[in-house]
Amino acid sequence: MNNSRLQYLLTQYAKNNIEKAELRELLELIDKKNVEDVDNELDRLIAKYLDIDYKPEKFNPDNTLRKIRSTLTDRTTENNRDLISLKHRRYRIWWAAAILVGALLLFTVLFNRYQSDDLQGRTVVMENDIFLPDQAQVRLSLANGTVYNLMETDKSVLANEGIEIVGDEEGGILFVVRQTNNEGDLKTFTNPKGNTAKLRLTDGTTVLLNSGSSITYPSAFGLSERNVQITGELYFEVARDENKPFVVSAGNTAVKVLGTAFNVTANPAANGVYTTLVEGSVEVTSKQGKTVLVPGTQAVVNHQGNISIGDARMRDVLAWKEGYFSFNDYNIDQVMEQLERWYDIEELHIETRTDDLFVASIIRTRRLSELLEHLERISSYKFKIEGRRVTVMN
Repeated sequence: MNNSRLQYLLTQYAKNNIEKAELRELLELIDKKNVEDVDNELDRLIAKYLDIDYKPEKFNPDNTLRKIRSTLTDRTTENNRDLISLKHRRYRIWWAAAILVGALLLFTVLFNRYQSDDLQGRTVVMENDIFLPDQAQVRLSLANGTVYNLMETDKSVLANEGIEIVGDEEGGILFVVRQTNNEGDLKTFTNPKGNTAKLRLTDGTTVLLNSGSSITYPSAFGLSERNVQITGELYFEVARDENKPFVVSAGNTAVKVLGTAFNVTANPAANGVYTTLVEGSVEVTSKQGKTVLVPGTQAVVNHQGNISIGDARMRDVLAWKEGYFSFNDYNIDQVMEQLERWYDIEELHIETRTDDLFVASIIRTRRLSELLEHLERISSYKFKIEGRRVTVMN
């Protein structure tokens, strides 16, 4: 697909005439493009629409295009903990550009309706706000019941338990596991709500934990296999060792690999275990059988152990590790379920529901109210935060 198609789709978006299928196409196209191509096209649109008295019915493209450019610029100047790493620009910046252009600013299309009413006076009603924590409050639990908050524990104590905290190549925090003598000593690394956390195991395997996830690992891997157990959602980049397969146990599922990259989701609310292969190959096994995945596919093991395989929507699957929420024809319950995994919402009450389905990719904000304000702008829903209770109204 050439730049003329990109030009057409961005123009349709700027005019708010884009159809649902075209929005999907735009996101996929930007994902494949160089940043200069999109940047040049934004220049053209800004020059066209900012210098004339053009006011479409549904929204003002002046603000939209300005915000697109501003946001792209801001994302490259934020501190290292928040920005999308320039070192991985080829994949991550384009993933982000797709989000920013296709979704961030008015950033969503509802399944069968556009909002054309005046949204100026609509705001989230707040008694308090709900914030994401400044840093991961990760915990290490030992077999004897001892629990350490790793960010508040003395380095010498952590060293005795085989943990070192270092900076990673992207400017974030990396928890490094050092081998200890007791091979059978199991330890659980838990990442509570509100952040991701990165762990490097003794074999060199890197694990990224989503909000509310954990991994249990031995102090030293055995001679024949490298075994870990998980809950929640984790992304693995497994160090290759043909003589010692890496095995991830999640609920009723085992994922066996030699060296590859894959994502595993094991949440009770997700109705099973989802394994998505990014590169290499993995073998997924349950009590009902086993299957081998190829890159770009996903295996789902339900509670009965049955395995189904299909193509994966990689952007949706990997959104969490890139700092986004991704909604693909989600109703309000599914949207709020995603938010509850990250924000410390003690009680959620949905007063009314509509048939609206959300198609969106939204940057995660530190304040829940900011994210809810975005959702208000593109839907008929209104939100109220009282303490840690969130109410959804219509």
